[in-house]
Amino acid sequence: MSKTVAQVVFSLPIEGHFDYSVDDKLKSAIYPGQRVKVVFNKRKIIGYILKLSNKSQIQDLNPVIEVLDKGRILSDGELAFAGEFSRYYGCSLGEAIECFLPVALRGAAKTLSVVKEPVYNPGVKPKATVLNMPDKEAGFKYLLERIKTYTDDKKGILIIVPESAQVKRLTEVIKKAIDAPILSLERPLVMKSDISKWEAIKNGDTGIVVGTRSSVFSPLYKLGLIVMFHECNYSYRQEQSPHYHTRDVCLMRSKLSGCDLIFAGEAFSAEVWNMKNKFKWEYKDFPREKYADLQIVDMENYGPKTNYYLSYPLQNAISKSLAENKKALLFFNRKGFNSRTQCSQCGYTLKCERCDTWLTFIYSAQSLACPRCGFKCELPKICPKCEKSYLKSSGMGIEKLESDLMRFFPQAKICCFDKDSKNFNPDANIIIATSAILKKADTLNIDIAACINLDSELNRPDYRSAEGAFFLLIALRNLAKEKLIVQTRLPDNYSLRSLKKLDFNAFYKEELKLRKELGFPPYKDMVVVTLRAADKKKAEESAEELYKALIEKKPKNIEIIEPQPSIVPKLRDKFRYSIMLKGRSPDKLISYLKDCQKRQKNKHSVVTTIEVNP
Repeated sequence: MSKTVAQVVFSLPIEGHFDYSVDDKLKSAIYPGQRVKVVFNKRKIIGYILKLSNKSQIQDLNPVIEVLDKGRILSDGELAFAGEFSRYYGCSLGEAIECFLPVALRGAAKTLSVVKEPVYNPGVKPKATVLNMPDKEAGFKYLLERIKTYTDDKKGILIIVPESAQVKRLTEVIKKAIDAPILSLERPLVMKSDISKWEAIKNGDTGIVVGTRSSVFSPLYKLGLIVMFHECNYSYRQEQSPHYHTRDVCLMRSKLSGCDLIFAGEAFSAEVWNMKNKFKWEYKDFPREKYADLQIVDMENYGPKTNYYLSYPLQNAISKSLAENKKALLFFNRKGFNSRTQCSQCGYTLKCERCDTWLTFIYSAQSLACPRCGFKCELPKICPKCEKSYLKSSGMGIEKLESDLMRFFPQAKICCFDKDSKNFNPDANIIIATSAILKKADTLNIDIAACINLDSELNRPDYRSAEGAFFLLIALRNLAKEKLIVQTRLPDNYSLRSLKKLDFNAFYKEELKLRKELGFPPYKDMVVVTLRAADKKKAEESAEELYKALIEKKPKNIEIIEPQPSIVPKLRDKFRYSIMLKGRSPDKLISYLKDCQKRQKNKHSVVTTIEVNP
């Protein structure tokens, strides 16, 4: 009898597969796409069968200990999808496969029985649509009619939103309009009881799935359509390895499965707008009948000496709003009361020891907090360095802005809101909020809105800063019923010029022109490899060694930028150095990077991560 060899991969940052022998008693019950228990590195772990073969280059193979599934839990199409994902994002195939499984399954020895497998049709050319819907009522009416055509054909629908709070609201809207089995995934499937949801999706028991970022991997049977809302939202970027962007995974899945794709929202990334024009995607526009008036306040002319953040036009607008019993939203994307606490005697600044970042003073908790890692501590009464009582906090956060507004408008009900806020007062006359308020956009009733400091959004060290500012301004203008006030020292910025006329084409023309000149996505792809270690010297030396290997035989079509401290140079006690590769294809950049990494000595104290187009 011929021998059977299982090629197994693991959810570890290790390239390639490992061969295991299959006993005769298991041969009739083992297939590619199953989970198996094996011994790896002297311990029992769960792996995933990639292929079955009748030969191996290794003579003495360890055996497969146990097969954990009755039948396949990953189809050939899903394995191909995982392979594409792995090559694009530079992770191992095992790490990619784990993205397709519920968290509760990844380390659990629960036997599963899957009847149906997702259908993949890579030869089918999918149709893509960009749906601009400031008028949500008209936009949703059209979208629901489109969805119904797929449910009538017994095809699956995957609907993705950026925030978990939106899942429940959208599910209720769809249930009222469409008679089809629907399942909502408000969070990743982490509990053992959630495995039944995954099985129901995979076996075709539900026609519509509504979920957040990780739901892009939902194994819908006969998937016909993916709808992605607000694809420009930063929540769609996976911050943990493997790093991915949900938009790109949607495009990948649409291509491999042959399903159609709709990007719905009020603003879109430069990448999507470029593809819309390049590939002649369908474009549907549902504008509002009336938009809020726009007032741009040049702070060079209107900035008061006593308070930079409340110009006279804004103060007058708030006064009028209060007199007419209307609601105002002031957007200021900075938490806390003050952003810096320093000793005026010796100059010592209180920083997070783990991140080397200024600690923010939170007045409501009378504490200091790190804006990056979440570290908290009490505000010391004396300077830790000179032991003098000259500590002084400076800078502006939403709590300080609230304090100033209370002096200007003592009669007003004022509410502060950020991502850590547990309570929200819907009856407040003035809401001061960070970007967390946009998650509540569907539930707010705002008459006037103000962007307190647009320049802080435009001046972020990120090539997407203008795009992010434009998204914010569009969201605020659609949120306000009467007026949007924008305070800035850059009144001629093309984001504002485009906002005046709500001219998307003008904005993206300028944005894409700059991207092309500077060699940024979508014209060139970037791969950023980050090396981090508790020892700063080790992190820096490892980055220099990798850089030398990268430039030694560098192809002409790849640009490599020498190691630099990362934008966040220290985070959670780890020093970070980054190298950027630029070229025409993430696959080729990743492949070249991996080849160079193989020639490097593996330093266990240095962790390496890869991000594509961060």
